[in-house]
Amino acid sequence: MANAEEYSPEDITHLTPEQRASIEVTNDYVFRCLFGDTKNEKLLLSLINAVLRDSKQPEVSSVTITSPFNYKQTFDDKESITDVKAVAKSGEIFDIEMQVLKESDYMKRILYYAAHNISSQLPEGGHYSAIHPVICINVLAFELFKEDKRPHHFAEIMEVESQKVLTDDLGFHFLELTKLRNCANIDGELREWLNFFRHGHEEGYMVSGAYQAVADANSWFENFKANDYMTSKAFQRAKHLRDEEAIRKAGWEDGHEDGWEEGLKEGEANGIKIAKLEAAQKMKDDGLPVDVISKYTGLSASDIAALRC
Repeated sequence: MANAEEYSPEDITHLTPEQRASIEVTNDYVFRCLFGDTKNEKLLLSLINAVLRDSKQPEVSSVTITSPFNYKQTFDDKESITDVKAVAKSGEIFDIEMQVLKESDYMKRILYYAAHNISSQLPEGGHYSAIHPVICINVLAFELFKEDKRPHHFAEIMEVESQKVLTDDLGFHFLELTKLRNCANIDGELREWLNFFRHGHEEGYMVSGAYQAVADANSWFENFKANDYMTSKAFQRAKHLRDEEAIRKAGWEDGHEDGWEEGLKEGEANGIKIAKLEAAQKMKDDGLPVDVISKYTGLSASDIAALRC
């Protein structure tokens, strides 16, 4: 893990104990650091096999992280946190992602990335038989399947009426952390992972000790929280996501939860358009005062305050 002394002081925001304690395992920066570290491939293997075992899919003997995270690279907390990619010794490609915010086009996005992971395998002139299965594991900090209380959902491409699986070359796992009270019937190791993701930041949280990989992940997280640089970046990331959520809700009527696009539709009815928000964000990034931004965009001071700093 990175050492704080490797960075200049301006790279670090010194957090209060309360701010440090607020950093959760569901923070996608934390998640990416944990499972994107090649030193933690055994931990990732444990999570993957727990998911596969719970859905009665064949386990894999080993995985290699193909998108390693470099702690020393420049990271902008405003950019997207990429997912973790790994390949099994047997050829399966795994795409693992922590998703904190619910997006209206979420399903389309994960389908797009899955399709890319399939199509990118085939070189020009290559044979389709060379394509390996792509398995997407999505850990969600929100509810996706509202009428189903199970925390783990597995989807494949199948014929609707007969429910015959057409191919096992594409699979989607969804792990909903909002439904942990219904974990009694899932794989024990997977239950431990989900509890760690959901509650690992809480005071008094303790791993059972039944699964070494989860215990090791918890120890890793304790060390992470003691690192000034890493906690600084995680806190900035959490702040950015909160700001992004505020922007999405700009101009919404109470009760709307349909995402950014729907928010913009409602926003347009109130005179708030995406072009104005983008222009205001650029002005705010350049340090212009709120009254000037309001003058040139027509946005209210509260709309401008909701933009990220």
